[in-house]
Amino acid sequence: MLSGGQQARLALARTLAHARSIVILDDPFAAVDQATETQIFSSIRRHGQNRTLLLMSHRLAHFPECDRVLYLHDGTATFLTHDAMLKAEPSYRALYLKQTQKGEEDQNENKK
Repeated sequence: MLSGGQQARLALARTLAHARSIVILDDPFAAVDQATETQIFSSIRRHGQNRTLLLMSHRLAHFPECDRVLYLHDGTATFLTHDAMLKAEPSYRALYLKQTQKGEEDQNENKK
């Protein structure tokens, strides 16, 4: 029997195996650790070449590698590159920094 995370990864693999021009992924990083998230994102990028990928996620660590970010906040949608979003949207910048600095702190703790 597969765990929930294993089932999700299998569903993602099946989705990426099909030659669709548009792929919509709804939070493929849910219920996985940071190392697995990195592997999943790498796989998405590798198998998503020459496709339009719509990636919805609350975890922003890989957003700098995306072509564009659609950020929804307080009823407003902003569609920019990650770097432009950091400059234009203080709430996005705060969320991104909170998530990425927390991840760095966790990695540093694990090295001790």
